[in-house]
Amino acid sequence: MPRRGAFTRDFPAIEPEPVVLAGTTGARVVHATGTRKSTVSTSRLDPSRYQSSRLAGELADEWVEYMAAAELSPGTVRAYQQAIDLLCVSVDAELGRDAPNASLAVDQPDLVRAAAAWERTLPSGFPLCFDSSGALGGGDPAADPQT
Repeated sequence: MPRRGAFTRDFPAIEPEPVVLAGTTGARVVHATGTRKSTVSTSRLDPSRYQSSRLAGELADEWVEYMAAAELSPGTVRAYQQAIDLLCVSVDAELGRDAPNASLAVDQPDLVRAAAAWERTLPSGFPLCFDSSGALGGGDPAADPQT
């Protein structure tokens, strides 16, 4: 056993992680592995689909980081994606012309009111939001924003 102070090696240098800025362009993609490790599900979230694209980009960046860290199931990954989608659609409707200025980093426009309005719509909209396959839109292709 070495004596105190006899160690000559130091801890390895910590490499800085690349910085991902919120609001980067393009769709965010998460790959989730199912319970059978052979199945991989891919979920995509494109902030440019929303008027509140800045907010959507911030939420999408957090979504990607959290899903990678937590290693959640594909169903849970989709549930988070759909929650972000529904929130951003609601923020767009609630804020109107101010939606492009919506961000987690600023006080105005007031996201608290928009989030409260979204929260009030959740109980009544839940059965109608998803069709039998779990896809957003209730089975009506005209109402499905991803088609």
